[in-house]
Amino acid sequence: MHPIVEKYGKQLIKELLDIIFITKKIESEVAYNLLLKHKIITRRTKTVYGYIYKGYNNNRIYFTNSRGKYILDVRILDEDMPKVLEDLCLE
Repeated sequence: MHPIVEKYGKQLIKELLDIIFITKKIESEVAYNLLLKHKIITRRTKTVYGYIYKGYNNNRIYFTNSRGKYILDVRILDEDMPKVLEDLCLE
């Protein structure tokens, strides 16, 4: 299994990939609810900003709080994408 899938779990990676490839942008409220659902943040966190970066050979999605501190930063290289998708499809 790919280390990113092991670290964050299949459900979170599936939702992040849906955001990257289908939605192509992320609203603050959606980011807040996603991170809260997966227990990455608590209700004390007031504001969450989500950013998507699609570069030449990688896909990156990261979340910061109102102070600019990184909450979650996931980078998936294009060469690793087939392995990640294979791991997500296997149940």
